[in-house]
Amino acid sequence: MTVSAESGTASPALTVTAVVINFNGGERVLKALASLLHQGPSLSGIVVVDNRSDDGSPQRIRERFPGVRLIELHENVGLSAARNIALRNLRSTLALLVDHDIYLEAGSLDRMMAAYAEYRPAIVCPRIRLVPERDVVQTDGAYLHFLGTLGLRNAYSRAAEVPARP
Repeated sequence: MTVSAESGTASPALTVTAVVINFNGGERVLKALASLLHQGPSLSGIVVVDNRSDDGSPQRIRERFPGVRLIELHENVGLSAARNIALRNLRSTLALLVDHDIYLEAGSLDRMMAAYAEYRPAIVCPRIRLVPERDVVQTDGAYLHFLGTLGLRNAYSRAAEVPARP
């Protein structure tokens, strides 16, 4: 527990579990998991939901990342349903949703946690750039639509045209 200086009341410490949905991710999911392990102590765990892959990636995840919790589904239930399965199995206060082809740069989670601690938004979405076209921004943050979907800011813009926000 942490105590808020303003109110003097106790609140649970923030913990974050990364949720990765995999379907035939192969080397990409392994690279995504490796990038998560370099996020440091802000990350309290990783849960991978495998959406019935047939490329051997669940076995490779178990071999290379024994500390990762792997939930193997007997059928491909789709991305949203798989995320909901993972979210129901979390023991942390926050979730970091990551696709199997998203690679976090060092310090990314710390910056997102700082933004969350300062503003307490419903979501925190960082700038995401494409690979190998790193000059293209897939999204520069997002906003929560009333239907429960995300609207992307500066979607598919040139990075030089939309400078990163601090």
